[in-house]
Amino acid sequence: LDTADALNLVEQGQQVDDDYGHGTHVCGIIGAMGNNGTGTIGVAWKCRVMPIRVLGVDGTGTSFDTVDAIEYAVAHGARVLNMSLGSPDRSEQEAEAIQAAIDAGVVVVAAAGNEATEGNYDEYPASYPGVVSVAAIGQDLQRAPFSNYNSHVTIAAPGVDIFSTLPTRYSPSVPYGYLSGTSMATPFVSGVAALIFSAHPTWTGQQVVAQLERTTDPLTSPTGLTGFNEYFGYGLVDAAKAVQ
Repeated sequence: LDTADALNLVEQGQQVDDDYGHGTHVCGIIGAMGNNGTGTIGVAWKCRVMPIRVLGVDGTGTSFDTVDAIEYAVAHGARVLNMSLGSPDRSEQEAEAIQAAIDAGVVVVAAAGNEATEGNYDEYPASYPGVVSVAAIGQDLQRAPFSNYNSHVTIAAPGVDIFSTLPTRYSPSVPYGYLSGTSMATPFVSGVAALIFSAHPTWTGQQVVAQLERTTDPLTSPTGLTGFNEYFGYGLVDAAKAVQ
């Protein structure tokens, strides 16, 4: 964790803390320390993670804080923004901040949403242009029942019963656990994006996104489609192919 640049927008002036566990779980999928014989391992476990808190303990927040977080992260050198959050409400300010990040060469990765059985509506920021929208699949390589599907979905990743880190106060002896959601699928893609940047440090964000898209493993949709589709986008993220 890059605690020097950490930011808490929910409790101004306070240290970044995770009252809910969601952020710690997502962070572990991206960068949990590897080769130490403990717990789990992150996709890009040597990357730097800049934690920015924008949601309260109940999981709610404002688009104003999200905009501030995006601008802060870009200003402090972030190359990948992992946004394991979403809202059905579109924000023009948020859209502009994300477009500015993309124009600056940043890869923006966001959760497609978990409302497939509750309206399957478009989630933001995942549905803004240029954002890598991530759907969730289970171990059977089928769409997770909760995972939203629409024309904005870019790519799929594991999102059911994912084992990762949790705050030590929840389970001091074993600070790990299982969670499901497109929030868990999103950091797999963010981690692979970080690996691509590591292998190709001079690449632009657009080049990294294109590499993510063209190196996926194809998945057959419930309607029999094997190409780009609203359930899985281009297909299942593949780290090995992405950095070859």
